[in-house]
Amino acid sequence: EVEFLLDEDHDGVIYTRGSFAKKPKNCFLDTDGGERHKMNIPYDECGLKEDEEGFLSQTIVLQQDDWLIFPGDLAFTVHCKITDQGRIARIGLADPDPSAKDLAKHKKSTVEGETTVTFTPDDIRPRKKSKKKKAVKKNDEL
Repeated sequence: EVEFLLDEDHDGVIYTRGSFAKKPKNCFLDTDGGERHKMNIPYDECGLKEDEEGFLSQTIVLQQDDWLIFPGDLAFTVHCKITDQGRIARIGLADPDPSAKDLAKHKKSTVEGETTVTFTPDDIRPRKKSKKKKAVKKNDEL
């Protein structure tokens, strides 16, 4: 289950990547407002794929318009893995544009937790500030 607690009213669509055209029931949600939305994504549907670490993963897109992707739309990669020790969940940023390349690992701001995980705006890693080179002037002494 993926739950979205948003800061603003959402009147658009939420879907797993690859589900927009056919709009299958468990993979596509047309929202009519509200700040809280849930999707129950079955393991065997919605294009979940197993990654190199054994996590089932998929990208979920939160689109403000019912038809078009606009700047400001969001996407997250969600991952889950069931082990002998329990469940592990991960969530990180992704690009909502389906033609975009995967974000670099440092830009995903991935958060991990047991059983559940929460991603907030505070989890977005800030850009590293570039170090400004200081020009040092040395006086010659005689």
